[in-house]
Amino acid sequence: MNKKNQNFFFLCNTMEDLNMKFFIENKTIEKEIEHILNKLKLRMNGETSSQMEALGIHYRLNFGVSQMHLNEVAQTISKNSELAERLWYRETRETMLLALKIVPVDKMTRQRCSEWITLINNVELIEQASKLLFSKLPYCLKLVEELIEDESVYSFALACYTLGWHLQLSPAVSQAYLDKITSAIFMANPSKEYLLHKAKGFLARKYFRAMHSSHFAIDEYVTQAEKADKPLLQKVALDIKMERDFVLENQ
Repeated sequence: MNKKNQNFFFLCNTMEDLNMKFFIENKTIEKEIEHILNKLKLRMNGETSSQMEALGIHYRLNFGVSQMHLNEVAQTISKNSELAERLWYRETRETMLLALKIVPVDKMTRQRCSEWITLINNVELIEQASKLLFSKLPYCLKLVEELIEDESVYSFALACYTLGWHLQLSPAVSQAYLDKITSAIFMANPSKEYLLHKAKGFLARKYFRAMHSSHFAIDEYVTQAEKADKPLLQKVALDIKMERDFVLENQ
């Protein structure tokens, strides 16, 4: 390897990975990543990893570390954009979740955001990314609009979760705008994927909590879901109705 090539290293463990990401060598960051990985390996849990795999939560590599222990590790790491970027592209469950916890929101450009989203392909990442990062972005609502136009179920689900968390964290959204985007979400994407319906259910519950009112598109979605011959979809509808009724009765 010549000297020029030695100034670069490949962060992922195998060359077969499709999402190749190269970084300029930074020995300080590399040393910190090694230190973080050593901490994570001490908390490895193969049983948890196997259970997640059985539930359809797939990662390139999964140590099975609990969220509690991940939070403990995150508290020892300073907010750092470059470190977060390198952790994210390892495509290991624990490093990706840590990246979401330590990346400075003000350093998350639209371009970087779009690039990170391409690696989000399971419900855990959707839930965590929307809560910890995307719902806090200054361009959050524009991002949601873009995501609901994407054909990917993961992107659509991410849009629902991101908007839902945004309503809880920053409910200062105009009623007219929110009604418009909520209609677009609940009247679009009739996919039979359970993940999509779970995401819509999450958004519906956050909508009721934030707005203290019902919405015609959500009500129509519930009506259709109740008629579906699918127990999981019917459960989503029931959860939405229970939340709506509770909020309206106690406002």
